[in-house]
Amino acid sequence: MISQNFVLKRSRSLLAAVFFIFLTARSAIAMPADIRDAQHQYQVDVLIFRQNPALVSALEAASPPTPLLLSPNTLLVESLPTVANNQSALADPATRLSKNNHYTIVWQRSWIQTIKPPFSAQPIRIQAGEAYSNGLSEIDGTLTFSQQNYINVSTDLRFTEPNQGYQQWRLKQTQRLRADELHYFDHPLFGILIQVSPYSDKPVTQTVYPIEP
Repeated sequence: MISQNFVLKRSRSLLAAVFFIFLTARSAIAMPADIRDAQHQYQVDVLIFRQNPALVSALEAASPPTPLLLSPNTLLVESLPTVANNQSALADPATRLSKNNHYTIVWQRSWIQTIKPPFSAQPIRIQAGEAYSNGLSEIDGTLTFSQQNYINVSTDLRFTEPNQGYQQWRLKQTQRLRADELHYFDHPLFGILIQVSPYSDKPVTQTVYPIEP
């Protein structure tokens, strides 16, 4: 026979568990939006480089420059909080690339952003490299980071060259990202390195990545 004392103790334990769950749920509901968003903030490190010389044999046919259509909620990368170069996770790859004659770094930047679900993700516009007289840039386009079960990035970048008029190539793809890992997007003319890390105000641990010539 189960004693009354045992039942009482078990009832108190269940009550304590229910009370704890209630407090936890209430805290989550009452948590200010800025604190909730802070839990999904990431440091984003991006480096774009040009291949020297370009792998012309692997190039698809260039197309004439086309207008870049931006969604109304597009952000300029310059509007996002930046991270000092010595805190970039790509400092070592940047050093290695700069010492290799096969590559030229066109653009490098690190910033902090909230990565949102796909339905509310905001494209980030990047203009980099040479600015041409007709208003075009060497690199122009967007990166869109989103998070649901995983972090994803969609690239839509155009590389423009003033060669017999202006020619343009496009890098458009979506890839899943793992936090704190280096990801490489390849193109015969240029390449992109991206690393996404949960943001904190502590120094970022820089990983040494071998980059082959």
